[in-house]
Amino acid sequence: MIKCPLCGSGKYVEILSKKDVFIWTNASDDLVTLRKKHDSIINQCEACGHVYQPISDDLRKILNDVYLSNQAQGSTPLGKGNWGLERARSFLNRFLNTINLRKYKSAIEIGCANGYLLKYLKNNGFKNLVGIEPSISKTENKEGILFLKDFANENLILHQKYDLIFSVAVFEHIEEINSIIKFCKNNLSKDGVLYFSVPTTKRELENGDPALFLHQHVHYYTKDSLIYLLSKNGFKIDSIISVTDSLHVCAENSDSNIEIFPKVTLYHDYQEKLERILIKVKNILRNNNTVVHGANNALNNILCWLNKDSHFTLVDNDNTKHGKRYFNKIVKCIEDIDLINYDSVLIIPTNFYEIIKTDTLFQSEDEPETSL
Repeated sequence: MIKCPLCGSGKYVEILSKKDVFIWTNASDDLVTLRKKHDSIINQCEACGHVYQPISDDLRKILNDVYLSNQAQGSTPLGKGNWGLERARSFLNRFLNTINLRKYKSAIEIGCANGYLLKYLKNNGFKNLVGIEPSISKTENKEGILFLKDFANENLILHQKYDLIFSVAVFEHIEEINSIIKFCKNNLSKDGVLYFSVPTTKRELENGDPALFLHQHVHYYTKDSLIYLLSKNGFKIDSIISVTDSLHVCAENSDSNIEIFPKVTLYHDYQEKLERILIKVKNILRNNNTVVHGANNALNNILCWLNKDSHFTLVDNDNTKHGKRYFNKIVKCIEDIDLINYDSVLIIPTNFYEIIKTDTLFQSEDEPETSL
């Protein structure tokens, strides 16, 4: 029986059900080794309103292989290339505006990847740092940081309590999310702070955005579902701040276990709105003289759901992708092509649509039509 991973209810509505989508790992065509397809399904709990992907045994095995591989990162790793640096700066700016680092000396990062943020904390006076990451080659102490090759859950008990536990774009991946919140509860000091970011999904759910679904994402959080998750596991929320593409959450360890049950808003019409967008995109891609901006999971979804080969010029603002092959197209830098030769530009990352349009598209009478 399918149950909500937050509240355990078996009552749900299916808001997305589509077949045969490649599992996105951010790897180029030449490097991808886990090129498998699986259905895309999203449910919404009728009891607490949480939006989630039911994980079958087959998908669980595939995802476990992904998380243990060198393709565990669904986006460019923090600090790598211009986009990885921008992701790191964006997180740190919000993090540093919320957390007074001088108050803390020890920290755990869940899903630390290459340890970029832990190294930042070390350079800023932290003495005891632990990174938990299943995709690294081995457990080791490196540059004064303990990297644990493991999955964080309530059964993982460390030898001391920590002042700070933080995570970037990880909690949406964790099937047993209550277990990882209990891990945080068990391993934080009495006055410890939990800080994490997850993708923002409310606008995507409301608009039928094809960027919403990712096989690795079990959870599609809103502010309400995060409040419920944390309150039921003994945390007091200090702040939940929505930025362009993510929610940043700061919570304190608390003795209270008062559940704050959310008001439920169901997204029955998500797939209907999605289908309308797909029709629009299909019509745009019929024109071979189109630039598509975004070598990403959303484009992966679109091309799989349309189930057709399309001819277009692919560009991306992530310089780690330039010159590499994605979707059988060589990714170009938009500054290297003359947009006056194209009829339309399809901007895929809707959260960054206005920024991309302003920064990369020239303004003139001959400006290509921009869409999505």
